[in-house]
Amino acid sequence: MGLIEYPKIDGLTGAFADDDLEAAYRRSVRAQALQLAAFIVVSSGLIWLVSISHEMGRIAEHPGMSLLIALRILLVVSSVVAAAYWLWRVPRRPHATEGHVLTAWLALYLVEIAVVSTVYLSLETTPQGLADRFLATSFWVTLTFGLVGIVTFHNALRARLFGAVCVVWYFLLLAVFRPDDPRPYLIGGTSMLVTLLILHFSLHLLGGAGRRNFHLTRVYADAREKAEEVNSVLSLLLTTTGHDARQPLFALDANALALDGAIGRADLPAARDLAARQRDLTRHVSHILTSVLELSRAERNLPGWRTRDEVALAALLDGIRDRVAAMIPSGDIALTTRVSPCTASTSAAMIERILVNLLVNAINHAGATRVQLIARPRRGRVVILVIDNGRGLSDVALDLDSAGFFANRLTPAAHNSGHGLDLVFRMAQLVDAPLRIRSRPGRGVIARLVLPIAAG
Repeated sequence: MGLIEYPKIDGLTGAFADDDLEAAYRRSVRAQALQLAAFIVVSSGLIWLVSISHEMGRIAEHPGMSLLIALRILLVVSSVVAAAYWLWRVPRRPHATEGHVLTAWLALYLVEIAVVSTVYLSLETTPQGLADRFLATSFWVTLTFGLVGIVTFHNALRARLFGAVCVVWYFLLLAVFRPDDPRPYLIGGTSMLVTLLILHFSLHLLGGAGRRNFHLTRVYADAREKAEEVNSVLSLLLTTTGHDARQPLFALDANALALDGAIGRADLPAARDLAARQRDLTRHVSHILTSVLELSRAERNLPGWRTRDEVALAALLDGIRDRVAAMIPSGDIALTTRVSPCTASTSAAMIERILVNLLVNAINHAGATRVQLIARPRRGRVVILVIDNGRGLSDVALDLDSAGFFANRLTPAAHNSGHGLDLVFRMAQLVDAPLRIRSRPGRGVIARLVLPIAAG
């Protein structure tokens, strides 16, 4: 098993470089993110509510205290409204307003930090008190980093911008108040910068881990879905192959009894006719079993079956024509090839088996008198056509395409409607060769196989 290749993650935003993958990730964590954000902002609102009761007694100390209390009340109300809105949005379809509400709440929080820190620093009248207040402010803001990081865990850019603005504001306050004590510079400033770095790397690691786990879950789900599909397809192939082989085997047994009777009667013409039928039936059964065995090798990805080699189509198709022509009674069916010089990048073994199956179907089951095998390059690809003038696959017009063939075949309504082409479509699917088969009653069948042209 090969190593899983992880998608690229943007170092600044912490998001997947692939926009579609990032959108899928955010949808997967959206409900969790909204509920977590609602819990955090409501908890913050309760803390501010407690602070208001303490600050009501200090309104006379500073004229900005009234503004601070009003701002805290606004934050409490906005937190409750934001939380209620997010919880209301959880069972509904995602909307850009959810992120806009978070951005507005963070902006209001930044204003609150600016007002609180300015008002409380202005209340200090001694160098010691001012230094202690700066330290308290730095520790309080660094704790805020953690809360904001949790709220915005799926959008690292918002958290980093929030932290950067807080650090810049702290150093602006140092420049304005100019404390004489070195502690606000050494301890407070250092703790702010270190916390900002920790926030950056924590968001990078946690966001990256969450996104990688999300990618692993998607890879596992895709692999499981493909494995279940392959299992269903193989079960279908086993069923249809058994059905296709059962009638020839019964005919072999019946012909053996008839041949024994013809020999007993010394009826040489009848014995020869039965022997010819036995030969044709044996070839038919051998063809079915060989196709199943070769398909099983391809399913196991054995060497030579699903590789991409440069295949000269002229030689390959001429060999297929000669091989199939040997199965045709002399003069009964005209099998011709028209091949333009071209080279395809594909598995020669699988393409040979696909084309042999299509030709044998046309010869044995379509009642065709003329079969054409055509190959020509077109728009950077090689198109191979198998055309017959038989009666068609069904009494109604059919248009079968490899893109949705098995999705339709695996539905209950499509039981026994594969027209004996399950093996062919599965082989084409394994080598990524789009196959389309069109059938018209009384007008024959056209099979179109598309291969990538070899470079150069």
